[in-house]
Amino acid sequence: SRLQLEDWQQIPRTLSLQVAGKADLGRLTPVLHQNGLLPSAETIAGRGSFDVELAGREDGRQTAVVNVDIAHASVRREGTVLVADEPFHFNSSLQGKLLTGDIDFDSVSLQFAPLSVQARGRLQRTGEKPDFFLTGEVIPDFSSLAALLNNLYGTDIRAVGNQPET
Repeated sequence: SRLQLEDWQQIPRTLSLQVAGKADLGRLTPVLHQNGLLPSAETIAGRGSFDVELAGREDGRQTAVVNVDIAHASVRREGTVLVADEPFHFNSSLQGKLLTGDIDFDSVSLQFAPLSVQARGRLQRTGEKPDFFLTGEVIPDFSSLAALLNNLYGTDIRAVGNQPET
């Protein structure tokens, strides 16, 4: 991690922060159970890494870049494999008043076997009608998506193809 202040003699108007880390997802399972974020019958495994870059600007807004990579991700429910050995990648570049105001997502990218997403959008938290929207392209891998849904919900969905949607 790196913390950078431009002038130690003045209250900082801008702040730059970089954080990176790695995790064994199996070791996170008990923590996720304790906090109610993962059902007790499910376990996760895999290796994950993340990095976050955050920078303040003179105008009071901030910019951020977030990257998350998970290798060999798997999810099991009572011994039954729901997701096996899947890579997962998430990346986003955003700007705005990240803690209190509106946020513009310059890019959002998600790569996961059943789904690929490339988008941009906005989280509007101010005004009379808060709103969140993304516009872009979603490419589902229907056979992987059907297999995931079948494992999660015990259904017998059959689908093939990968038609992009905008």
